[in-house]
Amino acid sequence: MAAKEVEWDLAVEVLHMGARKVLRVRSDWSVGHVLNTLSSKLLETNISHYGLWWPEQRLWLRKHQQSLHGYGVMSDAKIQLLNLNHRFYVELPDKSVYKCVMNFSRPVFEVVMELCRRMSIRRPEELSLLKFREDCAVGGRKKKKKVEKGAGLEDGTYHPDVNYGYQPEGVQFHRQNDSADLFAKEYTKNLKDLAYINSNWLESNRSLYEQDVFDEDHLYLRFKYHAFLDLNPQLDDFRIRQLFEQAKWSVLCEEVDCTEEEAMTFAALQFQVTLAYSQNEQQKKENFAAIASDIDQQLMELKDSLGQTDTDMQAPAEETFGYMRLTKGGFTLRGPKRYWFMLQGVTLCEYKTSDDSNIIDKYNLKGAVSEADLDPAKNKYAITLQLESGDDIRVLCDNADEYVKWMASFKIAGRGEIITESKLEREKASVNAFIAMQVGKNDTNGATPGAANPELQPNLLVSQSFIKKYKSKMKDLSRKIVESHASIPHLSLIEAQMEYISNWAKLQNFGISYFLVQFTRPKRDALLGIAFDRLIAIDINTFAQVKVWRYPAMERWKINWKTREMRVIHEEGDFGFTCLSCDPTVVHEFIGGNVFLFLRDDPHTPLNLEVFQQLTLDKHKPTAHSGWGEEQSARN
Repeated sequence: MAAKEVEWDLAVEVLHMGARKVLRVRSDWSVGHVLNTLSSKLLETNISHYGLWWPEQRLWLRKHQQSLHGYGVMSDAKIQLLNLNHRFYVELPDKSVYKCVMNFSRPVFEVVMELCRRMSIRRPEELSLLKFREDCAVGGRKKKKKVEKGAGLEDGTYHPDVNYGYQPEGVQFHRQNDSADLFAKEYTKNLKDLAYINSNWLESNRSLYEQDVFDEDHLYLRFKYHAFLDLNPQLDDFRIRQLFEQAKWSVLCEEVDCTEEEAMTFAALQFQVTLAYSQNEQQKKENFAAIASDIDQQLMELKDSLGQTDTDMQAPAEETFGYMRLTKGGFTLRGPKRYWFMLQGVTLCEYKTSDDSNIIDKYNLKGAVSEADLDPAKNKYAITLQLESGDDIRVLCDNADEYVKWMASFKIAGRGEIITESKLEREKASVNAFIAMQVGKNDTNGATPGAANPELQPNLLVSQSFIKKYKSKMKDLSRKIVESHASIPHLSLIEAQMEYISNWAKLQNFGISYFLVQFTRPKRDALLGIAFDRLIAIDINTFAQVKVWRYPAMERWKINWKTREMRVIHEEGDFGFTCLSCDPTVVHEFIGGNVFLFLRDDPHTPLNLEVFQQLTLDKHKPTAHSGWGEEQSARN
């Protein structure tokens, strides 16, 4: 008891102030007591966002109730006071990058749970974080270049063209400029390379700071375990989107093997996702224009009832003017003649030239119907105005921009409304969308199905192997994709994504995580595959499966830290191996995580963090544990 009450001087480095404070402490003082004493020494009333870090042990003193003696802190310990909250970047499977601030003393799994909560991703136990380290070797080679912090980012929010129309509320994103996947750029995808990639997973029970994640670092959020419980289109829009993107990249980067027929199916489904998204966006624009028109009409009626005018409540009216060619009546032998027009309110005024002040004619457009007559391929942009008087006039615009401006203005005037900037921009968006649809219709009328459609780009839909195979026959590749697409054009965006994920999960080597190991009996290098329901020994030269161990017959797995050997106790025979491509803790956690997901069966049962921890955490690892490790030791 007396030993616990020994007093000594504890030196604390306050890095953000460049100071060093010496505190007279006792061994039975709690961490919270030390922080309060330090706060009074620093004359700072609130240091709640700071924590004590023990560099030598790589340990956060997180538990404020625990004593210095309980942590093993003695007089020779060098303690630092560090800011707990730091900013870092998290890249999602769809290439969007989330800029966030997190507590760097929290275990990685807690960080993942918080990220998933912010992004409305259910089942956070299926995901984790990777950090690609500069010293990560692939097949004996070092990475060619370091991924720079924040490289390739555009400031802004999460763009609809990146996430297919869904953005979690309150979450700010950036976008990668480069559409190529980092994995595809940095690695050749044979099984050995995949084994080295898996060495970059962060340990769930250790904090970010303990694993050398620092301010402004770039991490990757990915689905770590390939067992997706209870995918629900009504609840999991964003989750399904990210899962689809990870599946897509694994197919395009050849992380999974697939036949040519399967590859064409994946390409067709990916193409359908793009088409469905475009259709959704067009429908949204049309719905928005209709709603905006209804609101404008209601505002007009309200203003009329109050005896107010547009000038009382809105910005000054916009004037539309410019040259157009005019034809009057339905039949004429004379060609269209060029005049200067100005739209003032609902009145279209016709002048000989822009310098002429004499009005040739006036047209009341209130109640007029505007009909489009355009062919963008032939640069034909004509508008027929059916006036309430029964007369028709036809105008021809010089280019698409002029057409958009005039058609938008005519539609507003036809409703009897005053043209304002906001109304004009909404109508322009609607007209532009209509032109885009016409361009799409014209482009799909080519002789070769798919080849003439600018949206169908085969080089973005299949892996490099098939691009090389069809290098001189890209039309044949397009034709095969279109043929596969013929049976699925009815699928909605979410249905196409779900179908892609379903087909991905049916592939022969789906969901296997690879690690380079050396088995002890007999002593040989091999690949260990860890899947949702089994362990697999794989020949390192032929990549053939040598042995399979099912989880239901597995009793336990543990690490002998003296020899760093992993031992698996199994009904079919015990076996051991050492890890060559990563720390054995990574393999231990992969096995435990997959076993945990294998045991899940009821989607309504909440996540049991204690069981997940027991299965993934090696309690006997001879290093200082933070967070969960301390709590688990205390619990046991």
